[in-house]
Amino acid sequence: MRKYTGGGSEVVMIGAGRLATHLSRALRWAGHRVVQVYSRHPETARTLAEEAGAAWTNDTGDVRDGADVYIYAVSDDVLPTVIKGVHARSGVHVHTAGSVGIEIFAGQRERYGSVYPLQTFSKEKRVDFREIPVFYEGNSEGTESVLRELCRTITPKVYSIDSEGRRRLHLAAVMACNFANMLWGIASEILQKSGVPFEVMQPLIAETLDKAMAIGPDAAQTGPAARGDLTVVERHIAMLEEQPEWQRIYKDITELIYHRHDGH
Repeated sequence: MRKYTGGGSEVVMIGAGRLATHLSRALRWAGHRVVQVYSRHPETARTLAEEAGAAWTNDTGDVRDGADVYIYAVSDDVLPTVIKGVHARSGVHVHTAGSVGIEIFAGQRERYGSVYPLQTFSKEKRVDFREIPVFYEGNSEGTESVLRELCRTITPKVYSIDSEGRRRLHLAAVMACNFANMLWGIASEILQKSGVPFEVMQPLIAETLDKAMAIGPDAAQTGPAARGDLTVVERHIAMLEEQPEWQRIYKDITELIYHRHDGH
């Protein structure tokens, strides 16, 4: 693989979903060339390929050989099948999965690893990759060097991590992002019953995040469970009688907070 020197590398994007779309944009912005896009869905492959000025295919057997980097931005469930279906052996092959080890490529590729951007992506919302931490892992020092230099072309926030560390990172991300967003959805529905728009929560959410980053989540924890105000807790539980799933979540998280902070 050609080391990045300003001329850029040739990249095959295997996948055309949210991450593939944003990663393709970041790589092209940095001077790399997306030369082909694969997706099992022809319409999504064509859409990303047209944006990138690349060829496209919905057949893994037609993925071209000879590129510098092959990025597998597909779901964990189909990743093994897609890897086996791609016949290209040249270049560095990397997946973007948080919970899959790089050994999934072992015996099938010579140079391989992972590139894991720590961010949530939506096609409708553009992101600045220069603000996103990217974690990389390679199966050799040479591969790690190549991936490190590639990642540094799209963000200054580049970190080396092994597969086990990345699994823990992914778990933490699910807790901090996916679970938090689910709770925001519940909060939004609760507000709707009083005719209050969810946007009123923005200053509160922003301040909570700012405090957690500034002094740490434990020190930033407030609320009735942290201060041991069981009267308020019981009142909230009663208000959730018609939503037993929400009530269970409230009870479980309240108990965690209460015991972690000794109820005061």
